[in-house]
Amino acid sequence: MALLSGFLSLRIIMNRIKYTITTLFTSNPPQKNVIINVIKNRIWHKTMFRASSIHTMDPKGRVIIPARFKTVIEAGGGELMITTNAGCLYAYTMGKWSEIEKKLMRIKQDHMTRFKRVFLGNATLCTYDKQDRIVIPKPLRNYADLKKKIMLVGLLDRFEIWSKEGWEMEASKLKDDLNQQDVRDTIASVGL
Repeated sequence: MALLSGFLSLRIIMNRIKYTITTLFTSNPPQKNVIINVIKNRIWHKTMFRASSIHTMDPKGRVIIPARFKTVIEAGGGELMITTNAGCLYAYTMGKWSEIEKKLMRIKQDHMTRFKRVFLGNATLCTYDKQDRIVIPKPLRNYADLKKKIMLVGLLDRFEIWSKEGWEMEASKLKDDLNQQDVRDTIASVGL
């Protein structure tokens, strides 16, 4: 009897939701746009890497992926492609990585061949285990000089993996960058 009661309650709730959505979409077009914008914002929020945090990597190269990043990874296909660039590691969802590969395939200039060799040649597919850890392969750890303490830094379409020391040096360069007028102008152009 309890099962039947629960089923009927669920059915009533589902009918109310269906009625509300139907009413909003047919009788109130401006409300439809509000709902669509809310949905888009929630999807956008779940598909971008944001914030930074310090993590501990074990001797086997395993590091826990924060829940806020795991959500983005799941939305992007559930796997990560990690590669080398600029003294750190770049981590992309498979969805974003596919876009990058397509763009790089269209570039035929000779001066880009070396970049493609290194960037694509070092790319490694990483999945996370049941404890939400990924294993960073030894060659990638060596490239970025990753030791025990590392930084995961969200940059919207990717996140970067830095050694703690490397990140501190990178962050300290911002003061010098802010002394350059073109940098300040670019920052101001986006309203910051």
